[in-house]
Parts: sequence; structure tokens; C-alpha cells
Amino acid sequence: MRLFAVSGYSGTGKTTLVEALIQELTKRGYSVATVKSTKETLSDVEGSDTWRHRVAGAAATALLSPQAAVTWQYKLLGLKDVLRDWKYDFVLIEGMKDVDLPKFWCVRDISKDEMRSRNVKALITHPDSSIEWQNDEVEVLTSDDISILADIIEQEAAPI
Repeated sequence: MRLFAVSGYSGTGKTTLVEALIQELTKRGYSVATVKSTKETLSDVEGSDTWRHRVAGAAATALLSPQAAVTWQYKLLGLKDVLRDWKYDFVLIEGMKDVDLPKFWCVRDISKDEMRSRNVKALITHPDSSIEWQNDEVEVLTSDDISILADIIEQEAAPI
């Protein structure tokens, strides 16, 4: 399993890019899973059966349906904890600006401290953007360059 992140600030196209990358990598025959980080509190809805189970003292709850399964573990988990039993070719991580993994950095425009993160493999802009970036170490690509971006993931994703 290999990891690659898509990071940047809110509203810069991360989710749209991750969707396109999932489609391209699966078209190439890979299995792809995703991790989405958020600063919002995650919880099941107050009054739901799973909420009632948690309030009653359950350490974890799984919600199973014919289409999907969702689990809540009522403790703080790190990325490695979440991925422990996963068996996929690639895991794309959306968010986690500070994680030390290879990543694309999505931007709307460039400011001095826009890209403080380490291990950035490319700066990703909207196709209509007119960003000019002077840095030989980090190339600027657009979110339309999906084939090139998938090639970079194949070459640069970090093994776990």
C-alpha cells in the first residue's frame, strides 16, 4: 500500500482533484482508498441508534447497510491506526497539510506563505488560473493534467 496526499486550503479544488485521481488510478487497474481529514467533530446524530449505543458505553459501533459499512471508534486514532488492516494499492489522503507524505498542493492563487508544507511534488491550480510560479523544485500543473498527476503518484507515493 502506498500513500499520497492532496492538500491545500479550503475551496482550492482538493475534493474534485481526488475524485479525478481515483477514476484515473482505478482505470489503470489499481485499488484506491481515501482518507479525508477534517477539523470538524465527527459524531453520529443525537438520538440515532448508533448514538444511543455510544452513550450506553459502546467502545465502537458499526452501521451496516446493503451498500456500505461505517464504523465509529470512540477514541482518537492516528493515520497508521486507521490504515492498519487496509489492503489497497493506493490511499489518497485529502487534507492533512502538515503530514510528511508526498503531496500535491492545491491553490487558488499564490501568496508568500501559501505553501509551507514539506514534500510537495506539484502545485495544482485551476485550469483557468493565470498563476505564475518561479520555483524550479516544484512544478505547476492544472487539475486537468490528471494523467501526469497519476504518473507522479505512481512514482512518488510513499510505501507504508
